[in-house]
Amino acid sequence: MLGRSIVAGRIELRVEGLENVPRRGACLVVARHFHHLYDGAALVAAIARPVHVLVALDWVRSCTGRVGMEALCGIAGWPVVLRHDTFKEGASSAYRPAERRRYLVRALEQAQRLLRKGQLLAIFPEGYPAVDPVLRRKDETGWLPFRAGFATIVERAVRAGTSVALVPAGFAYEGAGAARPHVVLRFGPAIALDAEFSRARIVEVVERAVRELSR
Repeated sequence: MLGRSIVAGRIELRVEGLENVPRRGACLVVARHFHHLYDGAALVAAIARPVHVLVALDWVRSCTGRVGMEALCGIAGWPVVLRHDTFKEGASSAYRPAERRRYLVRALEQAQRLLRKGQLLAIFPEGYPAVDPVLRRKDETGWLPFRAGFATIVERAVRAGTSVALVPAGFAYEGAGAARPHVVLRFGPAIALDAEFSRARIVEVVERAVRELSR
């Protein structure tokens, strides 16, 4: 698998707390986004079950790249979204701003289908990684505030009667610019949800847990 090949060839990965990721049943892994490539590869390599990652493709600049990336995401069963920030800043993209809503609606529907089927979905709520060769949003030690999309996914699933394990995941990088950086991936215990959890509360609790796990 590509994720395992990337990990084996490019990074030194240590995984902690893997027992917190359920082996079956609907699961939403909410992770820090540090590296544009290694984070997703590490999750795929570490978790011993199929991992579906919600990905943004607004960074793709050519029509050929768009077709190819969407085909790959379709084969993998990965939902695709377009980030509004990219268009606001006038960055070059193979997509148009008017397409954002259509992709968002489709991604939310696909996320619900995956969870109903008892699959594992991973999401990076910061939206942008610290290390990104195309779009830079923060330095290697900085964070972006978590966006509420993952909380919307959880809320919709729970309202539809799907029990979802909400698992926070942190990344800690040492020597990010080295040929083979050392990466620690930590999974925390699933966060319990009850009737008192609002969307804002879910975001707050999960973001705090992910930050702690990334120390």
